Parts: sequence; C-alpha cells; structure tokens
Amino acid sequence: MIESLSGFLSGLKQASPALLLGLALASGLVLFSPEAFVSALGLDVFRQTNKPYIGSTFVISIALLLSHFAFRIADIIKTKIAAIQTRKRAAEADAARQQKLHELTPDEKAYLIPYVQRDENTQYFLIEDGVAGGLVAKKIIYQSSQIGSIVDGWAFNIQPWAKNYLKSHPELLHGSNPNPQGPPRW
Repeated sequence: MIESLSGFLSGLKQASPALLLGLALASGLVLFSPEAFVSALGLDVFRQTNKPYIGSTFVISIALLLSHFAFRIADIIKTKIAAIQTRKRAAEADAARQQKLHELTPDEKAYLIPYVQRDENTQYFLIEDGVAGGLVAKKIIYQSSQIGSIVDGWAFNIQPWAKNYLKSHPELLHGSNPNPQGPPRW
C-alpha cells in the first residue's frame, strides 16, 4: 500500500503543470460545487464515498502546482541575476581594457598610430620588441601569424575593441614618441 502510494506521489511530482491544473480543477469542482450541480452530473454518490481521496487529490495537486510555480519563478530570477552579473562583469572588463589605453607610454602610442590614423590592419615588429610585447601583454595587439622574419619581423594586429576606442578617442595617442625605441633592426 505504501509503495503504491509512494509511486503515485512520485508520478504526480513529475506530472506536468497542465495535468496538475486539470486535477485541481476537476477535484475542486467535485468537492466544492453545490449539491444540485453535483447531482445533475451524477457524481453525488461518488463525492460522498470518495471525499477523502478527492480532497487529497485537490490539496496535493494545488501544492505541486504551487511548487512548480515557485521553482519556475526561482529559475527566472536566477537567470535575470546571472544576466545582470554577466553584464556587470563585461562592463568592468571593458572599463579595465579602456583604462589601459588611457595609460599608454609614448612609445606604445607611437606603435598604435599606424593602426588607427592610417587604418592599417597589420604592423610588423621583431619578436623581441619589448614595446610590442607590452602591448600584447595588455591585450591591445596580438601576434596574428606564427611565421615571421628576423629581418622584417612578425605580423601583429590590433584588437578590434582597441582600434574602435582609439578611433573614437584619438586624443589618447597625443604625446607619442616620434622616434620609438624598439630593438635595433639589421
């Protein structure tokens, strides 16, 4: 008896909200309708003999509907909170990246001018160039090819976000070193 009741309750717990709503409405209708209406449906004897079961079905289905609703609301709230936190982290990351552009050295500014003012996609720097390495470490430029030349250097491209920000804030490149000191070329 207890095993079958446990199986039944487990099945109800996994039932869809539409089924639970149907059970709640049907059992509530039979349980709370006036005698005349229940007699007209031919359910008066059924209601009298099975009132504890009908009442139990009503209470359990309402409780399970409310728990489904509460968990759905909790999921929606968790999703909204996660989205807000993601937007906040993205805004903080953008602000941190932009702050790096406000703190550029004169040599770094000189390296970035061709990307922004001459709209070049690629610049070539020697692999041991410290200024280029600093810009890579700051994630402002990146090495776009693993193949390079000891004489001509390796290809480095600017990050799109950095190029867009510098194009909209060209004053950040003022004060660049006219003769940046990279490693000596052959």
